[in-house]
Amino acid sequence: MRSGVAFSVLAALGNGWGAVLSRRAFAVAGAAGQNIDGPTAAYQRLMGGLIVAGVCLLAAASRRALAPVPSAQPPGASRAGQWRRAWPWVLVTGLVGQALGVSCYQWALKTTATGMVLAITSTAPLVIIPLSIIMEGEKMTRRSVCGGILAVLGVIVLVTVAAHPAK
Repeated sequence: MRSGVAFSVLAALGNGWGAVLSRRAFAVAGAAGQNIDGPTAAYQRLMGGLIVAGVCLLAAASRRALAPVPSAQPPGASRAGQWRRAWPWVLVTGLVGQALGVSCYQWALKTTATGMVLAITSTAPLVIIPLSIIMEGEKMTRRSVCGGILAVLGVIVLVTVAAHPAK
């Protein structure tokens, strides 16, 4: 549990830092007379992530190459069919989640305050909870409902405060 919390905090810090850097990059590009749109910024951000993922994949592959292979089953024998069935899902997930989702996220960061964007994107579990119930048969817990309510209330407060700033 501690490692999960630690990695969650690390992910939150990385997400926040990336959002702030994206806003700063839009400001620098604007000052230089360049107009970078959401899809272009998403492409640049995804390329950075692809490089990091590639390095991690190479490290994992080299580690796996050094590990002993179990004798009960030849490597990759039963995985071919799994990969064939998985590729359409990987493609759809990559296009919808990463290409479209990150493009919209970057566009939002370009036009809206970082805190507001991150507060709204933190409501993602509200979409994930019903999908995981339908697709994976997971049960809704009291904690997930409370977290969802808290996220929605936080967004409502932020939107209300932004709509009526203090004078």
